[in-house]
Amino acid sequence: MIAKLTEPENNVHWDNVIKQVEHALNNTVHRSIRQIPSKMLFGVEQRGQIIDELRDKLEEINNTAQVENLDEIRKLAMEKQIQAQKYNETYYDKTKKTPKDYTKGDFDNTAGVARKLIPKNKGPYTIAKVLRNDRFLLKDVEGFQVSRNPYKGVWSAQNIRPWIGKRKK
Repeated sequence: MIAKLTEPENNVHWDNVIKQVEHALNNTVHRSIRQIPSKMLFGVEQRGQIIDELRDKLEEINNTAQVENLDEIRKLAMEKQIQAQKYNETYYDKTKKTPKDYTKGDFDNTAGVARKLIPKNKGPYTIAKVLRNDRFLLKDVEGFQVSRNPYKGVWSAQNIRPWIGKRKK
């Protein structure tokens, strides 16, 4: 909004329009709660330098059907916010992938640091311990140690790839 209202060539800088932007933000209907923030907070709509006649006429028509009690306005806004949160949660959960269930002794081949020009996966590593929140403690498999120091680290299930090679028994 500031970028659209400023005109440096006409000497209209951001500090000249900041009050207009603030007024517009405080008096615009919020998408999720379907209320004007200043009305929800103070119970009244703020009046500023910008008065839109069409908006005034629409408010005049809608005021008869609109609830004026501040507690009811806040209650309705809270219900709309909860409804928006539930929608966002279900939308997010549709794309969420359930993690594979690993157990102690399973093999993995992804542990290590991110490297651009070498193979994506390195390993194998074994699950040394199952931790909470889909986390696992990985360590080097005997006989397959890649570096001089043995590896031991905590990894999330989403970053682990099952080892397909032969398993030692």
